[in-house]
Amino acid sequence: SPSDLASWYCGLDAYLSTSSGEAINLAAVEALACGTHLISPVHGGVATYATSDNTVPIQFELAIRKDLIKFYLGLMANITAANVASALDQFVEEFHGRDFPPLTGFTWADSMQAVTSHLNRYFSLAL
Repeated sequence: SPSDLASWYCGLDAYLSTSSGEAINLAAVEALACGTHLISPVHGGVATYATSDNTVPIQFELAIRKDLIKFYLGLMANITAANVASALDQFVEEFHGRDFPPLTGFTWADSMQAVTSHLNRYFSLAL
C-alpha cells in the first residue's frame, strides 16, 4: 500500500540509486518526498530535483552504454563501484543523522499524474 511504501522510505537512512539516467526516477522522488536522503548520479531527471541539501551525488562520466544501444542512443551515466563507495562514504560523513524536510506538496496521485503526462508527451512525440 502507499502507506507501507512511505513507511519503508521513512525508515531508510538514504535511498541509493545507481540508475544510468532516467526521465523521472520515481523511486528517488518518492524517497525525497518522505524525507529520505538520496545517493545518486545527478543526471537526467534527477538533476531537476536533487539539491546539495538532499542528495549526495555519485560521480560519473557520460558515455554511450553499449549494453543499452538497442534501446537508447544517447549518453548515459557510466558509474563505477569506486564512485558509489565514495558517495556512500560522503553520505556517512556529511548527511547521516541530519534531517531535511520532505518535499512539500507531494501526493501519490500528483506523482502518477506527472508520470502519465510525461509518458503521453513522449509517446505522442515518438509517433
